[in-house]
Amino acid sequence: MTILKVTDLQKEFVLHHQNNAEIIALWGVNFSLSAGECLVLKGASGTGKSSLLRTVYGNYLATRGRVDICHQGKVINLCKTDPRTILHIRQHTMGYVSQFLRVVPRVSALQIVATPLLERGVDSTTAIEKAQAMLQRLNIPERLWDLAPATFSGGEQQRVNIAHGFIADYPLLLLDEPTASLDEHNRGVVIQLIQAKKAQGVAVLGIFHDAVVRDAVADHFYEMTREDERHG
Repeated sequence: MTILKVTDLQKEFVLHHQNNAEIIALWGVNFSLSAGECLVLKGASGTGKSSLLRTVYGNYLATRGRVDICHQGKVINLCKTDPRTILHIRQHTMGYVSQFLRVVPRVSALQIVATPLLERGVDSTTAIEKAQAMLQRLNIPERLWDLAPATFSGGEQQRVNIAHGFIADYPLLLLDEPTASLDEHNRGVVIQLIQAKKAQGVAVLGIFHDAVVRDAVADHFYEMTREDERHG
């Protein structure tokens, strides 16, 4: 079953403060992703890997092309749908782990991790219990659970970020270098989490500069190149 299909995707940025200069971030991107598969984006820095994830997630509006996602039995083109539908898709179909945790003042790590479940209507007791189990799995000390992550180490913040992204049963996960700040042990935990999601039928689209992680989870690769390289 195809969960995600990207067709002729292009994204251009116009730099209005620099004489309207245009930068082509994505050009002619085409791939599909099925349930239970992990597609890894490859390519040098500047080829648009993170921009592609942000476009798929709906943070960036595509200049041209389609991003079709299977959402609750319907195929929806994210490039043409409305913001309310995108928010609904994020709550129920598509999770995203970015490189950095967006720290919210005075919101505890436990609450951050539980939020995706609460937004789906899971009762607070169950959501908190599942959040505790996920934080424990990712080796976040219990003494930190009720604290806001602003003062956590980079690795601790990233593990909270991963817990937030993995706690719900999304059919599709977008992962942008999720293990970049992690030590070897916690990197192994994340590999296990990804493999478990794949076994459950979750489709994964990710960027992994860590060869150990990439080799452990990848089923397919998509090579990203700059627009000038495509055309010689």
